[in-house]
Amino acid sequence: MTKDDVYLEINHILKKYQATLEMGLWIGTPTKCLVDYQSHKSFPAASISKLVLYAYYLEQIIEKKINPQQVICVSPVDLTGGAGVLRLFPQKKSWAISELLTAMIAVSDNTATNVLLDLAGLPTLQAWIQEPEIQFERYMMRPIKDKENRLTPSAAAKLLLRCVKQEEAALGFSALNQQQFQEGIPGTFAETTHPACRIFNKTGRLDRIEHDVAYLQANETTIIIAAFSYDKTGSGQGISWLREIGQTVYQQYF
Repeated sequence: MTKDDVYLEINHILKKYQATLEMGLWIGTPTKCLVDYQSHKSFPAASISKLVLYAYYLEQIIEKKINPQQVICVSPVDLTGGAGVLRLFPQKKSWAISELLTAMIAVSDNTATNVLLDLAGLPTLQAWIQEPEIQFERYMMRPIKDKENRLTPSAAAKLLLRCVKQEEAALGFSALNQQQFQEGIPGTFAETTHPACRIFNKTGRLDRIEHDVAYLQANETTIIIAAFSYDKTGSGQGISWLREIGQTVYQQYF
């Protein structure tokens, strides 16, 4: 399969799901775009928005404005529903910032996210954001009328690349490489990759929303995929679309 073939195959997949899904897709290397389909279309970000807060903290840690070993008290009133593990350990009152960051990314912990957002301050985070394709307007699991965290696939790809480059320097390890939710883009090859392919990814899921952004690396090859979808009909096909995109790219480049 040549690069022209993969472009045609991606187009075929997009046409297959066009009736049921609104889609946005960006595929490329760290230096160039290979496939762009509505990559500047804005979607509700779901948990992909956690990459914005992660990027902020990584930068602050590298600039020594925040100590990742600083301990934060998490009280029972901070515990949030939805994804995560902190609420399963209410007896543990103190967490290091590095632990909260790991929980936010590796298991998409909503409590960790909200505690970190409280510490940084929502206005501070909003002032830090320079990219017009990023909107961060609310906490996790706290809906507010006419307020939503929104991202484009293009912005998500840039965020993921930035975070992958910075997390080792900031934390000494990669939480993105430990992400527990790999049913999307890497869903068909995450456990059977050959040659060994390192996967750094972050998912985002809400009612009718299936997003995934993944950084795939093997040997000298690095490919980034940001795939966002909204299910117009409730067909449940978003996850299948993500997997088809991921499998096609993996077969082509790895």
